Amino acid sequence: MYMSNQMPKNATPQTSAKDLATNTAKLDEIKYQNELSKQNIKKVENENSLMIRKH
Repeated sequence: MYMSNQMPKNATPQTSAKDLATNTAKLDEIKYQNELSKQNIKKVENENSLMIRKH
């Protein structure tokens, strides 16, 4: 682990750009999964709300 002001010894603009692209892609995937989870939670909450109203 590097401190925020330290660069890895093998760091180059190319490797840093590649790492950034990889991290960005991973972050985008996490955001997408997060959004799907939120939608599923809302769906279940709505279904539960409807079930409660029927009883």
